Parts: sequence; C-alpha cells; structure tokens
Amino acid sequence: MADSPWSIDGQRASLAISNIQARLDLSRPDLGLRIHSWRGVALDSLAILGVVFPDAASGSAPFDAYARGADMIVTYAETEIRPFRVQAYWRFVANVFDDEVDAFAVDLQLSVQTPLWDCAPVVHTRTQLGRVDSLQQARLALAMLEGDDASAEPVLNAAGEVFSAAVSDRAPGVQYVEMIHAQDLQSNRVEMIADGWQLEHDLFEPGLEKGVIRRVRVRGILYAGAADDERVERAYRAFHHAPLPLTT
Repeated sequence: MADSPWSIDGQRASLAISNIQARLDLSRPDLGLRIHSWRGVALDSLAILGVVFPDAASGSAPFDAYARGADMIVTYAETEIRPFRVQAYWRFVANVFDDEVDAFAVDLQLSVQTPLWDCAPVVHTRTQLGRVDSLQQARLALAMLEGDDASAEPVLNAAGEVFSAAVSDRAPGVQYVEMIHAQDLQSNRVEMIADGWQLEHDLFEPGLEKGVIRRVRVRGILYAGAADDERVERAYRAFHHAPLPLTT
C-alpha cells in the first residue's frame, strides 16, 4: 500500500478508505477507533479496539504516533503510574475474507515492555457496540493432529473467543465480529451499559521482566450481509494460524 489510509492531525488519527470514515483520539486510546460510517451507513455508536491501561482515561499519557502503510503506530511511554511502555498498532486489513463479500478488518496489535526487573502490565481492550439486539459469544477450538501416521488422534487446542453482533439492520445489514487468540486472552467481560454493549478482554499475565517484550493481537471485522457462522469460523481459523507480523 503506497499511500497510508491513515492521517494524523494533532492528537487525532483518521482512517479514510473504501467508504470507511473512522477516527481515533490518540490521547485517549481507551475510547477506541470510532467507526462513523461504512458503505454510507452511519455507525456512530460503534467504537472498537480501545486500549485501556492505568492512566489511559486521563489523557495525560505521553505518546508518539506515526502512520506507516496500513498501520497507525502509537507508543505510550512508561509513566510513574504505569511502569511499562505500551505500543499499539491499529492495522487496516482489506479483503479479510477469501470470497467476494464486502468486508474489512482492523487488527490491534499490542506490545508491552518495562525498564523494571518485574512488573504487572495491566492492559485490556474495550469495544462499545451501541444498542444492538444481542451479542453472540462462541469458543472456537481448532483440532490439531498429534502423531505422524494416518491413525493420529486430533487434539483440541485451547479455544479462542469470538464475539459477533449485527450493528446495523439497514439492508443488506452490517455485522461486527471480534476475535482473540486463545493464547492471548486472560479473561473477558461482556456487559450492558447505558448506551449498549461493552466488551473487554484482559491481556498479559503478571510478571513482565526487564528486557522482555510481550505481544498480543485482537481482530475486529466488519462485513456486509446477514450473520454467517461458517464465514466467521473460516476467518477465525485464518487469524489463528497467521503469525504475528514483524514490528519495529
């Protein structure tokens, strides 16, 4: 991608490509990427893949940000309150499905690092979906063969979490799907709030040591049409097997 779909104006980043209009307040990563519209459909109540850490809501965390290709890269330096650095990549992914359905994804890739000998990196993601009728949750486990011959027994990996909801019923409909790899999730919370549904994933185990970098990834997908469990399962399988991309 020669030109980035992202642009930065002060403390705000914008994503504008393929009929998508979305904005991110870099000083308030907990508010997430607010999708204002897609394909001419207003989605102002949809804010996905926010990053919540101890001082995120204050808007005072120092940060450095730049756009590169499909990525909006933001580094939040460690503070007195939060003795670990957080680096967030919000990555636009086109053609997320193999078929011709109109869809795109945003991957949130997070890494943490500390100058201390030991600390607990308290970080979680937050997505707000507005007043959707329901939020579906599924645990998808992929079978891996154990052994070298035809009689090998399938062994289920730990299950990854997948959440889905219809975020617009305007024809042909818009579906939102959020997925996290089984190895990256500590716990999650789904609750109804005044403005709709809120979904949070707790990330990173305690015990981060100096010199160690930990990375996780969460994917949010928007696609046009009716809910399709088979398509979502294929998307999770591809997400599960894809290696974490290189970062700098």
